[in-house]
Amino acid sequence: MDNNDSVFFTSDLSGNRVRKDSLCLNVLGAVDELDALLGKSIDSSNNLRVEEFLKKVQRDLRDLMACVSSGFDDCSFNEEMVDRLKNETDEINCLSGEISSFIYQRGGSAAVNLFHARTVSRRSERLLVSYCLEGGFEENNFAKLCAEYLNSLSNLLFEYGRFLQE
Repeated sequence: MDNNDSVFFTSDLSGNRVRKDSLCLNVLGAVDELDALLGKSIDSSNNLRVEEFLKKVQRDLRDLMACVSSGFDDCSFNEEMVDRLKNETDEINCLSGEISSFIYQRGGSAAVNLFHARTVSRRSERLLVSYCLEGGFEENNFAKLCAEYLNSLSNLLFEYGRFLQE
């Protein structure tokens, strides 16, 4: 390995050398950033329900990253994870009430952290879609579940942000 190889390439889980700017690594980096923002959201929240649910989401994101890393071959991801997000979103939406005006992304650090995490979730989803389409994974059921999960998560994070606004 020459010096440039260590600067521009890294090893994937299979030991293959991949470019550091590969779509797969960009997806993993965005999801990792999302995970860190969820940790920040947990630490700034004073709502036990939100904190406990976000800890489950963090575990799900580890499974999602493993699934993406394996090229969607080794996945423990399932529809129940997506359904859990959708159900929680519906319940929180009922508690927050209908939206009657534009939602400003402010209202205390917990809410702002959640709104920020939502934007990273959306970016993660966009990168995942690009990776799936360019990598030929668009028909893979696990790939579809991962994309649906990130989409549903961004919806939940928006509702949590509204719910925790001061």
